[in-house]
Amino acid sequence: MKRLRLTPLKLSIALILTVLGMAATAWALTKTYAAHEPEQATMAGAVSAVSDTSAANGSAIKFGQAAIGCPGATGTPGGEDPWGGCWPGPHNTGVPQGAPGDTRTPVTLTPYTGPCSINTDNVTIDSKEVNCERLRITADNVNIVNSRINGRIDTPSPLDPQYSFNFTLTDSDVAVGELLGEKAVKLGNMVVTRANITGTTNSITCTANCTVIDSWLHDQATDPDGIMHVSALRQGNGGLYRHNSLICEAARGQGAGGACSGAITGYGDQVVVQNNLIERNLILAGTSSICVYGGSGNGRIYADQANNIRFLNNVFSRGTSGRCGLYALVAAWRPELPGNLWQGNTYLEDGLPALDTD
Repeated sequence: MKRLRLTPLKLSIALILTVLGMAATAWALTKTYAAHEPEQATMAGAVSAVSDTSAANGSAIKFGQAAIGCPGATGTPGGEDPWGGCWPGPHNTGVPQGAPGDTRTPVTLTPYTGPCSINTDNVTIDSKEVNCERLRITADNVNIVNSRINGRIDTPSPLDPQYSFNFTLTDSDVAVGELLGEKAVKLGNMVVTRANITGTTNSITCTANCTVIDSWLHDQATDPDGIMHVSALRQGNGGLYRHNSLICEAARGQGAGGACSGAITGYGDQVVVQNNLIERNLILAGTSSICVYGGSGNGRIYADQANNIRFLNNVFSRGTSGRCGLYALVAAWRPELPGNLWQGNTYLEDGLPALDTD
């Protein structure tokens, strides 16, 4: 038998061709699969796309559960969002009640018999009806889950170095009612997830270190004299506000010169407004004078120091003015300050860009 001899040149050419073939195969596979997100594919059986703000493109696939339509009307809390999920609303925030479209396990509440001032670390309030006018937290690692608070929740501002208290609020209701001049949830070092918060002057006020995700802030108290700075969310220092339904809809009486201050406020009067990411929220016009504020109110002491405030991919309703707020979409906003960014925001009704000059 004649033996095949490979010269060094022939061996080199064969090796190069082999490598090129492997690279072409890998490239083809990459082009075939990398361009497709599984949650964008056609799905059948017990599988559905769900909103997941931590995932790529804001959505993921869930096995073992067929798709359930959002029960809310388009453009309302509980309606379909642009990422394959539902906006936070009556069925998917607050205490799980087994509402249509809610995938959470329903819970039954029992009376809370603990103190209204919590100063012991590692306390968990689970599946309770809490009748405390003020639930005061001066402890670490306090967790409130699957509960209804008939009153307000507060902790001292973490900007004071002697305080480092923190708490979480998950799958719970906070209902304060027509009490004016207060905040339903304040002041910092908090993580709020799937909460339904109503009543009083401000739904959430954050001075520092706040995360609010998948929550519904609405139905603030009536201001008959029209003098309160009513808002759904007041931003401060170090906040993540993602995929919430936010509306300031407090009715004002005869003394009203306008309406709510805004769905999101932040003036730079009490703290430097900085390092806040505000993304993928449904921001409804309600009765807002201005829909959102950017931390640099005219003449405010910290107005020039606002920085790193990012409004990204939020959806605004136009309202009666056509630009969300009665007077403007955004105010106290200085895009030239370091890190400030307004990008990808749109109007609900027509998908047109919501510009920071509107």
